[in-house]
Amino acid sequence: MKTFITHFAPMLIKNILKTLIILLCLSSCSSSNTVFKDRKRVTLLIDGKHSIETILSISDEEKNLGLSGTKKEEFKKDHAMLFHYKKDGLRKFWMPNTLFDLDIFFLDSNMKVIAVERNVPHHPGVQEPPKIYRTKVYNCRHVLEMRSDSPLAKELEVGEKVITSKGSYL
Repeated sequence: MKTFITHFAPMLIKNILKTLIILLCLSSCSSSNTVFKDRKRVTLLIDGKHSIETILSISDEEKNLGLSGTKKEEFKKDHAMLFHYKKDGLRKFWMPNTLFDLDIFFLDSNMKVIAVERNVPHHPGVQEPPKIYRTKVYNCRHVLEMRSDSPLAKELEVGEKVITSKGSYL
């Protein structure tokens, strides 16, 4: 029995770890339609007129997943992802397993843009090198991500407010 345990236990553990890694990769590589289908959504307005269909990331799991594994064609130019927090805090974002460049907007509690990082480079994987981009640290309430090639993202500047289509803040 001792020989069995010392010989086969490491192989069993190795196979279990391989299976877990494969499952994690499959779950992060599924299409955004599947990943985001059960997510809350809201329509945000820039300048009170430009509509952005916005996927909300509220739970820790949703925030950790972010846009990882989402293909460019699955996340349209008029779409965004809003990372919703209940309190202000120091926030720093990074781009593992992101398949397209982003513009990242840091918002205060009134949904006013307080900082922007444009053309944040994607990183298709989780291995370094090359180094995975990390934003600066900002004291903010929420974070909004949009494709960097979105004309709507280019219109959003520091000082502007983003509101829901119903005219209220989140």
